[in-house]
Amino acid sequence: MPSLEAMAGVLLASGLSRRFGASKLVAELGGRPLAFWAIDCLASVPLAERSMVHGPHTDTELLDYARHTGLALVENADAALGMGGSIAAGFGAVNGVSHAFLALADMPFVRPDDYRALASALEQAPEKSIAAPLFEGRRGHPVLFARQHFPALRLLQGDKGGGAIIRANGPALAQVRSRNRGVLIDIDTPAALAEAEDYALALSE
Repeated sequence: MPSLEAMAGVLLASGLSRRFGASKLVAELGGRPLAFWAIDCLASVPLAERSMVHGPHTDTELLDYARHTGLALVENADAALGMGGSIAAGFGAVNGVSHAFLALADMPFVRPDDYRALASALEQAPEKSIAAPLFEGRRGHPVLFARQHFPALRLLQGDKGGGAIIRANGPALAQVRSRNRGVLIDIDTPAALAEAEDYALALSE
């Protein structure tokens, strides 16, 4: 089983923020744009490749920051059609690695240790080829996929996400218990952002 240094990370930042009502990825959380949290986390994990999938109208501020922190930019011109195409674009740009993480830019409280725990789980269970965090019985993100799943991920389209691959390969999934509730916290609405602000303040105390 290779180390993190032989893996890739794909961060999805191409959503249209329909439920939020504005560009949520640059909405302020803890004094900085929301997506910066996920970008910084991914950038701090010692991976062979890191990329961010964006849409044609993604904020320039976000693109510049991702580029500055070392993430390659992958555009999905059809981002409006759903998450599936963005996953396909991201994994289509992954090269020469044995595993890749799928992460979401609207999940600010994922930690580098969450990535390490998933890699360790597959090292300890070589018969498994997918790993996902589990917090209080609920599956979260990021999700780690072995290379054998890349072809299926590259064929996703519409609203189908990585869950479709997980469901099709149930016995291959290692569910990794996490103590970090952040593996479940995504920001889809202004109310969720307000709750996240309280959570961020609690973490800083």
